Amino acid sequence: MGVRTKRAISQAIVAYAKKNSLVIHPGIGYGYFVDNLLLLGNCACAPERKGCPCPEAKEEVATDGKCKCGLYWKDLDAYTAWDPEKPTKRIMKGG
Repeated sequence: MGVRTKRAISQAIVAYAKKNSLVIHPGIGYGYFVDNLLLLGNCACAPERKGCPCPEAKEEVATDGKCKCGLYWKDLDAYTAWDPEKPTKRIMKGG
C-alpha cells in the first residue's frame, strides 16, 4: 500500500460505512481514527491491522454491534446501548 493521505483515508471510511449501512462513531466521528492511523501507521486498537477500514470491521459489527475500535456501529441503538463496563455480547451463529 502506498502513502495514504488524510483525505483518502477519510473518503474510504465514509464510503465503507455507506456501502455497508454502518454508522460512524456518533460521539467523535472519524477524524480521531484517521489521525491515529496516520500517526501510528496502523489501527490504534489493533496494531496488527494496517489499514482502515480493516477487513474485520464488517464481521465484528455483525457479531458485536461495533467494530473493535468503535469506529463503525451497527446503528445508533447499538451505540447508545453499549456499556464499556460490560463484556461485548456476541450474537451466536448457527444454532
